[in-house]
Amino acid sequence: MGYVALLKPAKLSYVSFGLDPKWDYLRLEAEPVDPTGHYPTKDSDDLEYLSELRPGQYAHPDVYDYRHDNERVLPEGSRGIVRYLKGSFVFFSTSSPYNQNSATYDAGHEKMSESEFRDYMGRHARKYAR
Repeated sequence: MGYVALLKPAKLSYVSFGLDPKWDYLRLEAEPVDPTGHYPTKDSDDLEYLSELRPGQYAHPDVYDYRHDNERVLPEGSRGIVRYLKGSFVFFSTSSPYNQNSATYDAGHEKMSESEFRDYMGRHARKYAR
């Protein structure tokens, strides 16, 4: 993804329609967690940007991002992270029709329940699978 992402996993599901495996996917649901307060968030936010100084020890993202400007010495292993507060994620093969369609990058799976998304994908898999 190009960045470190942390979340509290609640459920991981593998979905296969028994057709072309290009339609198979993983769905990861994040357990809702409270924001740390180190970065401004709204109730509708799904994530927060942070500096992780040690595992589980967070600070404002500027602490890590501007460490060289301020000549700060941070603990070894410090890093900038994105911490997901809630949400679900779907993972498809890079060659899947779903992944090849840029319109699907709108997180439409978030607007559907797990079963609604499975039904939606199942309809497409049956219609377009070879």
